[in-house]
Formats: sequence, structure tokens, C-alpha cells
Amino acid sequence: MSQLLTFEEGGLKSKLASLSGKELFFAVSHFRHELRNPMTYILGNISLHLEEDGVSFESKKFFNAMYDNVRTIHENLNEITPENCILETMQDIFVRSYGMIGLIQRTQLPEETTKKQLKDINRIKQEVNELGYLLGEALGIDKPGKFFFERQLSLLSRLNGPYLKDRKIILTTQQDRPLVTNVNYRTELSNLVGNAIKHGFPNGHENVRRITVSVYTHHHPYLVRVRDTGTGIDADAVYQKAVNAGLISSDREMDQQEKLQLVFSQGISTGGEKGINGTSEGYGLAGFKKLIERKGGDVSVKSSPGETKFYFTIPEENVISPL
Repeated sequence: MSQLLTFEEGGLKSKLASLSGKELFFAVSHFRHELRNPMTYILGNISLHLEEDGVSFESKKFFNAMYDNVRTIHENLNEITPENCILETMQDIFVRSYGMIGLIQRTQLPEETTKKQLKDINRIKQEVNELGYLLGEALGIDKPGKFFFERQLSLLSRLNGPYLKDRKIILTTQQDRPLVTNVNYRTELSNLVGNAIKHGFPNGHENVRRITVSVYTHHHPYLVRVRDTGTGIDADAVYQKAVNAGLISSDREMDQQEKLQLVFSQGISTGGEKGINGTSEGYGLAGFKKLIERKGGDVSVKSSPGETKFYFTIPEENVISPL
């Protein structure tokens, strides 16, 4: 995405307040192009599903509802012209469009959903979440100015207290020093913690599953690790999914660590449950990787039976303290 409109630098309103006329329209048009990429994918794939033979009435109803909502966002953005391109108009249009994201995410799945449909729906929802993220960036939604890792982790723990207790999960955090950034990492943290909560069950060696979020500020670049004692990730199964999805050829040789990194590929899912509070449900590890790289960091994963560790780095320019 263009650096012109990232919420880390102030969001749409503060970034474009000094622009007017053609300059403002050009800036917004550039951002609007970024929004059209996920919209084109969503609308095109829904159209393909509606044209398939044997699609049930309930499935058609579901896809039509999703299509209409995305189409409304598309039409909202088309309302922006050189003549009406003023800050107040754009704010109104983006706010209305952002509200549509919630409607799309709450669209109920049809009762009879095939495995293929579910797989395609999950991919479509990933693009919907990407669309929502871009709109959120433009509006400066959730921009704190200062992002406190400790506060966000404490919030996730409180929101999911009953769920964690019911599933015998202990969520703890470790920090060598409190980390404060000028970039919001709420989505990334909640994505990894949410995945750790949803995936796997206690292994055969203990009754309690532990999730530990560690922040290393003496490491350069700064490092965040989310470790869980679930079932671990089957690297060979991930590799086979990537082959089946056409992401890699079946004759490509990879070691176990290379196979594991394929979990960050678009379209690779490790499954999971719904309803985790305050977490980024549905965004997926491919989306997580994209967010971290957009902010100048890197991602990686290590896994063995009974343990999985996800890592992401934070560049020094994103850190307020400690330095």
C-alpha cells in the first residue's frame, strides 16, 4: 500500500487535510486503487460461484448478500469525483464503506456448505478483512499514537478468561522491558494469540495447555514470540496442502523448516474454532505476514510435536521505548 495514507502516519484526515482539488483527488484515487484489488477478487469469485450448477437456494442467498454489500462499497467509492472531492465527503464515504465490512463479516453461512465452498468462502473473507484493514488505515481507526504491548496482551487475557479456563489454557506474558511503539500491532498480536487459542488441544504429556507471549527488547530487531504447547504443526501436511493448492510443484524438495514456512502462504489454512474475543478471526497467517512486512518486520515459525513458536520482528524506527 502507498505510504501516503498509512494510519501510522496519521490516517486519512490528518494526512490529506493540507490537500485540495486535483491533488486531493489524485491521492484518494491512488488509495481507491488499493481498495479495488480485494474488491475485484471478491466480486469475481462470488460471480463464479453463482454461475455453478447445483448451488442451493441458501448458498445463493449467502453469496448474493455478500456480493451486494461489497458492491455497495464499490459504488460508494465511485461517488468520489474531482468535483466533490473534499475531505468531509471522503470521510463520510469511507465511514459508510467501513460499516459495510461488519455486515459482510456477520453474514451467516448456509447450513449446507461443501468443503470446496467453505475453502473458497474463507479465501473471500480474507480479502474482506484486507479491505477492512485498508479502510481502517485510511480512517485512522484504533490509532493510539502510542501502542502498549502490555495493555493489549492484558486485554486479550481478560476478554478470553472464561474460554481459557474452560479449555484449560494458561495465557502468560513475558517482557524483559515494557515495549511501546508508534505503530499499532493490535491486529498482529490478536491474530497470533487467537490462532494459538483456537488451534490444538492439550498434548498427551500434560492436562493444561500454555500460551506464552514473550517480548525481547534486547534483541535487534525487537522480537515477539508466541509459544503454545498444543499439538504442533505437521510440516508435511502443510507442504501437501501447498502442493494441492498449486503453490509449489510436487517435485520440489524442501526441508522441514522450509515446509513450515508455507503456513504463511495465501490459501493455506490450519483450521480452528470461531468466537475468540478480541482476536482477528479469519485474517489468516498470510494476512498476518503481509501486515508485519508492511511495517518493516519479518515472520517465521518453528514447530515440533507438542510445541509451536511464531515470531515477528519490529524495526527500531517503529519503537518509542525502550531504545
